[in-house]
Amino acid sequence: MSLRPNTTSNHVQTSADRIAIAETEKEIAEVEAELNALMDENSNLLGSEDVTELLQRLANAENMAEDMESKVDSVLQKLDELLSGLGASECVTGPSDDGVTGATPTEEQHSAPLPSTAVERPT
Repeated sequence: MSLRPNTTSNHVQTSADRIAIAETEKEIAEVEAELNALMDENSNLLGSEDVTELLQRLANAENMAEDMESKVDSVLQKLDELLSGLGASECVTGPSDDGVTGATPTEEQHSAPLPSTAVERPT
C-alpha cells in the first residue's frame, strides 16, 4: 500500500494535497514505530500471522471502499446527465402562460369566461 502521489494521473497536486500526504505518511510511520515497540515488548501479543491477516483485511476494506466510491461516482454522473437532459427539454418547451415550464393548461383555465366584447346600445 503506497501513499506516493500518482504521477501518471491528470490530478494536479495542490499544496494542501502535499501537506495531507506528508501528514499521513508521518502518522503511518508513527503507528509503525509503535507497533514495532509493542511487538518488541511482547512478541506473543501480535503474532506475524495476526499482523498479516490484519493487513490483508485492511487492503480488502480499501478495495471495497474504492469500488463503492466508483459506483457512487457513476450514479452521480448519471444523475448529472438526467438533470442536464431535463434542463435541455425545459429550454425546448419554454414557459407556459401560467409560468410553469412544460405545463398543460388545466380545465379551469380552458373554461374561463372570455372578456365581454358586446357593445351596449342606449335605449
